[in-house]
Amino acid sequence: MRKEISAKFTSRCSACGSDIHPGDRITYDPAVKYSSQHKTCPAVAQNPKPKVAEGTLLNGPVIARPQISRLSDEAAAKILADLGSEFVRPLPAGKPTLGIGYKVTIGGKEVEIGRCSEWVGIATDWRKPGDEATEHVISLIDGMVLESAPWRKTRGIDYWTRQLGAPLKREAQGKNSIHAGAIEHTKSGWYIVISVDKPYYLSAEAAEDFDMFSRGGGWGTPYEMREITEPVKEREKREAKEREKAAAEQAKNQVRSDFDAKFAELTAGLIRTSSVHYELLADDGRAPYVASWQDGSNYRHLKLTTSKITGKPAVIFLHGGYDDYRCDMFVDQETAEAAWRLTREQNAKYTPQTPAYGREQFEKYGKCVGGEYYEWLSKQPEVDG
Repeated sequence: MRKEISAKFTSRCSACGSDIHPGDRITYDPAVKYSSQHKTCPAVAQNPKPKVAEGTLLNGPVIARPQISRLSDEAAAKILADLGSEFVRPLPAGKPTLGIGYKVTIGGKEVEIGRCSEWVGIATDWRKPGDEATEHVISLIDGMVLESAPWRKTRGIDYWTRQLGAPLKREAQGKNSIHAGAIEHTKSGWYIVISVDKPYYLSAEAAEDFDMFSRGGGWGTPYEMREITEPVKEREKREAKEREKAAAEQAKNQVRSDFDAKFAELTAGLIRTSSVHYELLADDGRAPYVASWQDGSNYRHLKLTTSKITGKPAVIFLHGGYDDYRCDMFVDQETAEAAWRLTREQNAKYTPQTPAYGREQFEKYGKCVGGEYYEWLSKQPEVDG
């Protein structure tokens, strides 16, 4: 039984959601948590709701019933026709009559529905300890088994609700934040809102008590939606974006293809060295690129120069991706050997560059960038250091 008192602290009215201040006359039910409400709600007094009989049209195509707004079939058909869309499937012929606890006989064994929505339930056969459990998706209209799969491998309650043609239940954040006839787009497809329930307020404390952590406190507006085909304008936008994306990808691939052709042309007959010795080249590396492509942090650049030793063409190859950066050069045989001798002198400061070391490294990295140097080193006479 509700009791009437004067509020002793600030709270929120469970009827209209407005603030209750100390001294306001309120009523509450001692047996129900968070049941305090104004004796006379200010919001209701200022904006009394019109009394509308069930089935009466309110605001055009939306039928007003106590605590719910539903889209009429005629209004839905008009909205979808304007969008160039339609319902993917008709509504189920029957109504759901089963629920949690209903036992389905599968393979001579009774399996109980443990969780469900309004239209679809999941019955899990746990079998013997250690065996893999099997989930059965059950239609709550007639008990038909829609799908059987290993535990947590079914396509889910929402998927089979859509397959039956039944509406999905959802909740929008905020008060009156959605309306019947609204078009929704999710990862699974396109939907039209067919009914909107009365908004309700839930405090953060109550949400925590009910283990509704993802929802949290605040206003929520429950609603139902049905799957529809993709609207014509939305399909045109998607196809245009796909064409743009395909064209951009084709242009990117063409740039790469042109670069590969130029790379093959410029480096034909030249030897790749894993390090660049600018003292052997005609410039210090500031020459412009003759070919390049870049995709984010992934890049390939070519610079054309000549060898100081032979005067023959040389190519500087800069390439990398993310944090990887490399700079190689392609030169003639004589310049390559001069570059390897310089590399040997530099590396000898850290590791003895012996033919044995070259053979050892060539076995490991012979097919990698730098393998040419180890192959050359393995054939050199023994030299100290």
